Amino acid sequence: MPRPMISVTLDFASIEERIAKGERVTVRHIAEEKNVSPQIVRRALMEHYATKVVFTRGRTGGIAIANASAAPSAPVSATETATA
Repeated sequence: MPRPMISVTLDFASIEERIAKGERVTVRHIAEEKNVSPQIVRRALMEHYATKVVFTRGRTGGIAIANASAAPSAPVSATETATA
């Protein structure tokens, strides 16, 4: 039996705003807020921002977005199918 589809809605404007304020935003923090796996959040960010997003690792890691202070975008839904 296939696993059910997981749907998550990310508010990209809120994420950009938090980054622009200098707040440390990580994939893990967003995933915990939405109760989904970090892989789903990472894939949604990659699909939305393509080459504009940079993920850094380690103790000081987080998300960096080119032109994060630009006009905010509307919330977008990302749907992911989990496979075993």
